[in-house]
Amino acid sequence: MIQEDWYSAKRSHRVDARLYFQNNPITGVTMNKMFGMIRYSQSLLILVLFPAFAVATTLAQEGKYSTSYLVVIDTSPSMFEKPVSPLAINWKEPAMVEVQRQLGEFVTKLPEGTEMDLASFDTAYRNGPSLHVRTQAERDTAKQYFQSLRPVGGMTHLWASMELALEQASDWLSSHPGGTIRILFYTDGTDTEHLSKDGIKRDPQAILAKYSNLLKNQVRFNLVTIGFELKSEVLEKLEAGNVTVTKAISTQQNLIPLESAFRLAPATPLAGEVVRLHDESQGLDIVKRETDWGDGTINTDQSHVYAAEGEFVVRHTVTTQNKQVAVSTQRLVIAKPAVIELPKLQASFELLNETVFLGEYLQVIDESVFSGTVTRSLTLNGAVVSNERNPRVTPNSIGSHTLELELRDEHGQVSRSSRKFAVKLPIAPQAKFRLSNSQITAGETVQAIDESMRAESWSWSTSAGHTSNERNPAFLFNNPGSFDCFLEVADRFGQKSKVAAKLTVAKPAAPQVDFFAPESVIADSEIQIINRAIGLIDSQKWIVDGLVASTDRDLQLKGLSVGEHAVELVAEGPGGVSRVAKKLVVLPYALPKASFTIGTAQPFVGDTVTFTDTSTGKIDRVEWWFNGSQSEQSCDYTKSGSSRTINFTCKAAGKLVIRAMAYGPSGSSECEQEINIASRTQPPKTIVSADSASGRGELTVRFTNHSEGTIYRTIVDFGDGSPSLELNGCDGAAHTYRPGKFTAKFTSVGPEEFGVSTSTLDIEVAKPIPMWVWHSIWATPLGIGLLAGVVLAFRKRQDSMLMDEAAKLSGIFSYKPKSEIGTQFESVPLDGSKDQAEISLSDGSKAVLRSMVDDEGIRFVLTIDEKGNEFTGILKAGVDETVGSYVVNYVQ
Repeated sequence: MIQEDWYSAKRSHRVDARLYFQNNPITGVTMNKMFGMIRYSQSLLILVLFPAFAVATTLAQEGKYSTSYLVVIDTSPSMFEKPVSPLAINWKEPAMVEVQRQLGEFVTKLPEGTEMDLASFDTAYRNGPSLHVRTQAERDTAKQYFQSLRPVGGMTHLWASMELALEQASDWLSSHPGGTIRILFYTDGTDTEHLSKDGIKRDPQAILAKYSNLLKNQVRFNLVTIGFELKSEVLEKLEAGNVTVTKAISTQQNLIPLESAFRLAPATPLAGEVVRLHDESQGLDIVKRETDWGDGTINTDQSHVYAAEGEFVVRHTVTTQNKQVAVSTQRLVIAKPAVIELPKLQASFELLNETVFLGEYLQVIDESVFSGTVTRSLTLNGAVVSNERNPRVTPNSIGSHTLELELRDEHGQVSRSSRKFAVKLPIAPQAKFRLSNSQITAGETVQAIDESMRAESWSWSTSAGHTSNERNPAFLFNNPGSFDCFLEVADRFGQKSKVAAKLTVAKPAAPQVDFFAPESVIADSEIQIINRAIGLIDSQKWIVDGLVASTDRDLQLKGLSVGEHAVELVAEGPGGVSRVAKKLVVLPYALPKASFTIGTAQPFVGDTVTFTDTSTGKIDRVEWWFNGSQSEQSCDYTKSGSSRTINFTCKAAGKLVIRAMAYGPSGSSECEQEINIASRTQPPKTIVSADSASGRGELTVRFTNHSEGTIYRTIVDFGDGSPSLELNGCDGAAHTYRPGKFTAKFTSVGPEEFGVSTSTLDIEVAKPIPMWVWHSIWATPLGIGLLAGVVLAFRKRQDSMLMDEAAKLSGIFSYKPKSEIGTQFESVPLDGSKDQAEISLSDGSKAVLRSMVDDEGIRFVLTIDEKGNEFTGILKAGVDETVGSYVVNYVQ
């Protein structure tokens, strides 16, 4: 027997004290949020949320589910063994196998839209996947999780896991007001929580007391014990705390506890109103659901209408296949409906005309009297034709008809009104037509022109055998004689009319024969000869050099020998026989002339260049040479599907000489061209400026990198002994200097073939003003007062000289077109001799940079002349500005 005092069954597995529940990071604050943030892992966690089987799929689609299930499964090692307790009956396999089987069946029968979350526990409580069953794939995913369960720990913290499950249910209910949740909790053994490192043993009675309010109203807790039973004192505590305990001692039992539950809507119905029962019962193999509504009515419809007010007890019974029964009841109060004085409702309508022709519409004018919202139904001879207020009705048969209008208001009142009308056939169609000519020659076409009235279909025929259903057809007559043409017209109602006319067809003249053929062709060319004969022709034949070559309309020739040939066309028709003959000269092969085109005018290293053969003459093949070496590629036109192009990959920069040799029956020819292959990279050129090269005390210098060319990285040595800094590409940098003289060195690293480029800047930082100087200033205010005038005058003169000197332009002016994103700046150094500089830009535009001294200090004004359009901007030192179509930067 086991050591714990609340069980009476045995456990066969060893208790493993190495794992303990308190160390699980999921406990504590994390558990308060995990219900809406579940992530599954490989830690064998199974937590299932699903509505009851009895709730119909349509309720799921309407979002009316308010109950979910939380299923927690013990995954300690003993669950994967066959129960050995004397209480276990017929267990031939491990307990987990039966749990997985029944849960898999449960998932298969879940209604569409069911939510599911999965979890497991031993010494730790683990969360699994969150599913919302909409497809078969999601059901399969849930089954796969059941089958993936494996033993993890050696102990079971039953009561701590129960507390976390209740905490999780509480969190879910806080975000689902009015909902309910059912917890199915599966375990097969003892709680070893007292063996964990914290030594704390949870009291199930205290846990149930903590969640007593939820357990009474919104949480239904089912504890399923597999192969053992709880001691009576523990069982009493659980049942007193509203926990239902199901003892599974046989594999024949359903591990999903049978429970009857339902909701009624509306909550306070009136007499005569439909009351609907939403079945939320739980269990496998439920075969019968029956409701006793308390007024003598017992049915399985899940809806009922009470005839009178009163208080009734509704009793819902569910029965399984093995005759298990569960019953639940609710008290329902039916109120008496208030007496309402109904508004007047009278259907009435008029017809604009009481007699119409078949195919015309009848206009209905609604003159009904009503209040509020009504629904209309207009029927024609008993069939609904419209729900509009003033519809148009088109009858489809002649005779007397009846229209009836029915009105229904929101109070259930009904009013009807009817009218009779007659439908007559329209005037019958009248057939009439004329021919474009009453006399034609055989081989000509005559046009029939319809002039009928009220016709909707046409049927033409002639005594020569022609037929047509077009309105204005054309007929070809090849034989002479006298013929009749007939036209029968009809309307949609089957009314018909027929008329005829005479046509005379005269004998035709003999055909006029001619054909087009080239005067001369090159040997082995395919020759196309076009027949241009006109007139009525029954047959034709082509004669070449006295022999019949073809009886087709046109003639194709190939393989004629070099020399002169005679071609004759003979055509025969009703009017007689005609013929015409012409000469055709076949010339020897033309000499080949080699030529080709180059797909890329300026290729770079790594590019693939396509060369296309454009040689003329009779050519069998073209061979290619690159810089004197013959290519393995060639254009062999003796093979079917041979391409006229070849490709060449540029592997090195420099000149490439291409030579093509064309070979044919008459000889050969060659063509040679050259191209230059360029490199995509450029040598690096380091250009760097600083916002300040001198100062006093600690000085922070910001360096701007204007380097050009292909630069992969920049290495900066600040010259004061600090570690070097490596930058990406042409990035800038900032550094703080202490007093002293330093030389900053920037090294630009590009492609290996170009090496590196360096540039240096001198930085000088003076020591700060000593403190005794500042003390002397406040200590001798009288001396300062006497010298104030002299100092002010000297300072003003000094500032003026400094401003004049600072106004001279020195440093670097950089620019680039603003449309070229990612390109390097072009830089122009300024010598500092003037306060104005004229600069020529790369596209020919002119720029003027000048300095201005005013009360705000020194400002730099830039004017750019772009093809007669001037753009002006104020520049700040070291800041990129946009002026006209350029991005510019000036650093002193």
